[in-house]
Amino acid sequence: SFEGGEAGGEGSSPPQLLLKLSRLRFDPKHGEDAAVAELLFSQGAAARVAMQAMVADFEWNAGSSKSSAISEAEIAAKLLTLGFDFAVSGKAARPEAVAFLRRLRPVHLQTLHRAGVDLEDSEE
Repeated sequence: SFEGGEAGGEGSSPPQLLLKLSRLRFDPKHGEDAAVAELLFSQGAAARVAMQAMVADFEWNAGSSKSSAISEAEIAAKLLTLGFDFAVSGKAARPEAVAFLRRLRPVHLQTLHRAGVDLEDSEE
């Protein structure tokens, strides 16, 4: 984790940015046949690498300083401009599950979207 900022005075706590990185390897046995086939035909031997993902989980704690509060939408928008593939709301499912659904279960993800289940931020 990374701590930033200076204490704003006696009894106040500085803002903190907490970062958790997870490296995932998806098992094609659990993917949709069409999604796995698409990976194999489009990427060949590189499909094995495509079945991996790195998930960065960011948590912003403004501390006792409310002036340094940053909205989740602002953080997501900034991360998307920095090359992240997608953003997942902190109120949604686990980011690891969303990464798996996007990569190997896209039909299932579309079905969830049609049913009104919002797993991802709409900004992509």
